[in-house]
Amino acid sequence: MQLSSLNEILFVLACVAHFAHAELFTAVVELQKALYAEKEVAGELRKYIRSEEERLEKLRAIASDYERHANLALGNTEYYLANPVNAFLLVKRFTLDWGKLDSLLSTQANTDLLTRINELRANFPDVEDLNGWQLHCAAARHLSAEHQGNRLWHFGGTQCRQSLQEQRLLLSNQTVSLFMCGWAMYMIDNSARNTLFTLSLPPVNPCMWNVLISAGDCFQLGKLAYEDTDYYHTVLWMQESLLRLDAELNKTADKPDILDYLSFSMYKVKSEDCFQLGRFAYNQKDYYHTVMWMQEALERGINEVNKTIERPVVLDYLAYAMSRQGNMMHALKLTNELLELEPDHERARNNKAFYQSSLQIELGDKPLSDDIVPEVKNPRQMDPYRSTEEFLTYEALCRNEETQVYADRHKLKCQYKHNNHPLLLLAPVKEEEVYLNPWIVIYHDLMNDVEIQTIKAYATPRLNRATVHNAVTGELETAFYRVSKSAWLKGFEHPIFERINKRIEAVSGINQETSEDLQVVNYGIGGHYEPHYDFARRKEKTPYEILAGNRIATVLFYMSDVVAGGATVFPYIGVKLFPEKGAAAFWFNLYRNGEGIYDTRHAACPVLSGSKWVCNKWMHERGQEFRRPCSLRPDE
Repeated sequence: MQLSSLNEILFVLACVAHFAHAELFTAVVELQKALYAEKEVAGELRKYIRSEEERLEKLRAIASDYERHANLALGNTEYYLANPVNAFLLVKRFTLDWGKLDSLLSTQANTDLLTRINELRANFPDVEDLNGWQLHCAAARHLSAEHQGNRLWHFGGTQCRQSLQEQRLLLSNQTVSLFMCGWAMYMIDNSARNTLFTLSLPPVNPCMWNVLISAGDCFQLGKLAYEDTDYYHTVLWMQESLLRLDAELNKTADKPDILDYLSFSMYKVKSEDCFQLGRFAYNQKDYYHTVMWMQEALERGINEVNKTIERPVVLDYLAYAMSRQGNMMHALKLTNELLELEPDHERARNNKAFYQSSLQIELGDKPLSDDIVPEVKNPRQMDPYRSTEEFLTYEALCRNEETQVYADRHKLKCQYKHNNHPLLLLAPVKEEEVYLNPWIVIYHDLMNDVEIQTIKAYATPRLNRATVHNAVTGELETAFYRVSKSAWLKGFEHPIFERINKRIEAVSGINQETSEDLQVVNYGIGGHYEPHYDFARRKEKTPYEILAGNRIATVLFYMSDVVAGGATVFPYIGVKLFPEKGAAAFWFNLYRNGEGIYDTRHAACPVLSGSKWVCNKWMHERGQEFRRPCSLRPDE
């Protein structure tokens, strides 16, 4: 009995042992897999940690850069942002460059951080500001040396056509280049170094100091471009530094340092750089610059050991641009080369058929021959208005050139004036006549610093892109020919505003009850307003004319000095008014019979350096019946 029971127990234990051994064996195999998986997990975690460390290091570098930049700029904000390079880089930082930070934050950062940063971004420049820079520079570009022809500039023992170099510099205002605008706006110094490429400040306000760029300044700008691996602009600035250094008595830079940067950068300008500029021009349908840049890309690509852009890609763009510029033979030759490199290029095959048919139409009965290749045509596509006498005069006045001889200049006078008005009897205004017909005057010291600061403080939070009246629809809209930001202030908002309204009435003699609110305008670098009238012409839809009549007069206060640019010019009469802080310009827009004075057509020149603040009041016909009654004389 006991033996039987023992056997049963042993049998059961053996079965259990066998079963347990099988489970243990299976568990060991699985655990081995787990160990290998654990090792892989550790490796993945370490990859993730390294990735996070790299990401955090990049964030740390960006944070340090932002902090350094902000501390530097906030030390003297007005001075810092007066430099067009600094102003552009600030816009670029929060538009084109923002994607780098966004990509580092978007997938990993906590929700609270992203929310806070997005709240702060409301204070940053946006894409509209960046597009505004393109418009600014397009306007300022007309004040540069574009009209100076194909002079030559020298580097070492070589000569390059200045037009190409110049266009590179000018076109860079529409690219992600470091100096998209900046100093490219400055004019060619016609009086210095004869045919050498130079950059210098245009004429500035006579009451301002003269600002010159030294060899050291150019060297620092070139060094900045070098550190940003922008070797193209390094070459331009270092070469300019060399030229200026030769003319300096007290040297502001060391020639060996300049040559060191220059020699390396000349080697570093890549074919791809030229291609990117050409592609940008292509996307803008600017085939003139597309041809120039793509040709340069091909030439530089020949000498590159490590190709920075594939030749077929350049050929594709260049061939099409050539065809759009009327060079069908060249377009066909380039397309044939492209098909030799890539026989299956479908677009090239289609384009070839089109080019051949176009050439047959162009040549008529003449045989198609590869032996005769006409000279490349590359006409510049210009806005027709920018070739008109009015616009060319506007440009010349902005360059401080004299466009007319004023025969009545000797009749102009300066005087203290009170108009028998109680506000002015003890403090008459300083009136300076600028032109007699139409009557344009400057009132000096008409606004003090406290008033200026108060107006700026109230207007700044309200600044929005300035608009114009559409002559057809009567609606307000933004326009490429007016680039600035504006705000409107009502008289009742502050005693100072009401005081200014009363002062305007005392000086002008015009009732202010039907005047528009005080418009405050800020023009940044390149900000401008091309030639326009303040009054409405017949058949134009203008809501203000229905309510208060046409704009009878304009008063324009200058609330800042401007280092360079920013003048108010009248192309038809050759008048130019440079900003003078505290002064105000005044003129009538209408004759007494209500007809417009067309010689008052005026413009705000692009700001080349600094910031321009103005405020203006437009006064209307209603309410002036007894103050400025009608006249039977059409020219009064």
